[in-house]
Amino acid sequence: KAKWPALKAEFPALELHLWNEHLTLPEAGADLRWAAALRRRFERSLERLAAAIEARPELATARALMIKPAFTGRQRRKNPRRLPNLLRGGWIAVPKRPNLAERLHALLDDLWLFLLSRAFDPFKARERGFLRHRQEFWISRERFLARYGGAGGETMRRAEETGRP
Repeated sequence: KAKWPALKAEFPALELHLWNEHLTLPEAGADLRWAAALRRRFERSLERLAAAIEARPELATARALMIKPAFTGRQRRKNPRRLPNLLRGGWIAVPKRPNLAERLHALLDDLWLFLLSRAFDPFKARERGFLRHRQEFWISRERFLARYGGAGGETMRRAEETGRP
């Protein structure tokens, strides 16, 4: 098993945010075509991020990237390690025991997300519940750029060849 080297506070990292509410389902429901298109779009977003990291000097000091999704409801019972499968390798789940300030921040974040869900989709808010499970996933800058960087990235080249998004 790969181990993640300890990052010191002086090493900057980029934190990515995933927002499930922006992932709209087709009226007929999710199917394989929708899942494939979602995956291509997600990977294209990561490839655009890699291009920005390579091109923008203010991002040059970032040593790693991190995502910390908040799993809810049924998602909490499933294995949250499935997320890196969508990211196709290189991401490492890093167990972390939050301190008191981080737990308080997470609780307030849970309250905010619950209230937003309750306001915009009360049925889903009840289904998802209040508390969320958070898991950090990290990838080094070098590994991220090797996977998603370069001349447009693998997904963008395939999309150009096939004419699909």
